[in-house]
Amino acid sequence: EGDDNPMQKMGVLSAFVLPRALFLVDMPAECTPAPLSCGPPLGYFSWSMLLQVAKQLAIGGVTLGASLYGLERAFASGLVRRFRGGQAAPPAPPVEPAQEGFRFPW
Repeated sequence: EGDDNPMQKMGVLSAFVLPRALFLVDMPAECTPAPLSCGPPLGYFSWSMLLQVAKQLAIGGVTLGASLYGLERAFASGLVRRFRGGQAAPPAPPVEPAQEGFRFPW
């Protein structure tokens, strides 16, 4: 209800999209380990790897962006509610016995 910060929403989206895109990159056979070298243009990333990252960024951005949009629409229409953060409920008062009489010793 009070979190309508668009940069926070963009950060949540990118926190899932970017690692997902990087984890789905297949290393080509021409890469050499220790130190990692895969060829031009960057040495660390080859052209084929950069194209894979771009493809996965686009797929993940569209997929997760659509789900984020749907979730925000569901919040706006009242179909689902956000969890309320903040303080916990106060503790319940101690229960007193209804009548005096026999009590267990524990």
